[in-house]
Amino acid sequence: MTKMLKIDNSFTPCPCKSCDELYPNGIFDLNITKVLEYIKDNPDSIPLEEVAVSEIFKGFLSIDEPHMESVDITVPVLLAEIYLIYIT
Repeated sequence: MTKMLKIDNSFTPCPCKSCDELYPNGIFDLNITKVLEYIKDNPDSIPLEEVAVSEIFKGFLSIDEPHMESVDITVPVLLAEIYLIYIT
């Protein structure tokens, strides 16, 4: 059984600054800057996992493999999965 989301009428999204990195995805605007700040400020609340690049689902993702050698792996990489469920 799928757990349904409930609307929180008291929810207020965090304000975005013009310099924030945003990732728009459909109706969602993920604030990458704020997520990274949260991880930095709350390191014990986020389980970090090492994931082999070959294990990432390639259907929606392309990886610039030559760029991989220059990536700073001390900074977390964020992978976000958004599932949409259509109810008819």
